[in-house]
Amino acid sequence: MNYFHTYFDDVWETLHNGIPSDIKPANCSMPPYPHSNVLVSKDTNTLTMEFALAGYSEKEVSVTANNNTVTVVVNPTESDSEVLTIHRGISRKKVNFSLAVDKAFDARKAKTSFQNGLLVLEMEKAEESQAIQLM
Repeated sequence: MNYFHTYFDDVWETLHNGIPSDIKPANCSMPPYPHSNVLVSKDTNTLTMEFALAGYSEKEVSVTANNNTVTVVVNPTESDSEVLTIHRGISRKKVNFSLAVDKAFDARKAKTSFQNGLLVLEMEKAEESQAIQLM
């Protein structure tokens, strides 16, 4: 194993050990597109997922939740046919993926927002699953 892998493994272990054991993903598999962030509040009661969807409008984005699965579908509308594209660096491809969400979080009550090309889903833990300060 070379130095990079050893260093990377040490950094990953340090980061991974800093996550409370009840929210550590066994295998976090996010889609390769769109780029995304997954965040958990310090008290572990709020899960936030962010998806970069630059170039799409809110009306092209659909988010549904069923049990503990969130599905995101993006169907881009056709661009203006009177415009000749010289370069397209911002993707306009179709997006369709589903993510399993930990059962402690209520995906069906997720708050969603879409602003400036960023889709944000925020879920709270069910009250009986929330961490509380005991002492």
